Amino acid sequence: MYWGLVLLASLGLVPSLLLPEWRHYQALCMADQIERAQIERLERELARQTRLLEAVRVDPAVVYRLAERDLGIQIEPGSYVSVAPIGPPADASPPLTPEPVKPPAWIAAFVSHLPDLDYDAVFCEPQPRRVMIVMSTAVLCVAFVLYGRRYRATPGPSRAGDVVA
Repeated sequence: MYWGLVLLASLGLVPSLLLPEWRHYQALCMADQIERAQIERLERELARQTRLLEAVRVDPAVVYRLAERDLGIQIEPGSYVSVAPIGPPADASPPLTPEPVKPPAWIAAFVSHLPDLDYDAVFCEPQPRRVMIVMSTAVLCVAFVLYGRRYRATPGPSRAGDVVA
């Protein structure tokens, strides 16, 4: 009966303590994936801007085109050749949808045997989580109090040769 109560208390206490931390870890990993995608996008944009700056620095045709477009300076009419812009546009890549972090294989195998319920509502929401922790702790205390190690009222012989008077 003792181990049954300890197991029952563990079934409520362990998920109440670990599941919110696991969800927080998953959220951090997904935020990390988004940050890495933003860093990669910014690095591509930096490389594109660096190429454009280098073209402005060394190519007179780019300087003339920028002068006409941005400053409104008209250069003498002549023959123009249209050239495609350098590289893809800045935001050509689709937005990243982060992939959720998968649990270890042994946890996934264990969870696959559980019923498909909303465990986050019970073990992660503040109010039900608090109730689960209190109930599990109470069951654990009951197990310790009722079925814990019992001491004898009168001490028995400590060695085989001792006689109790």
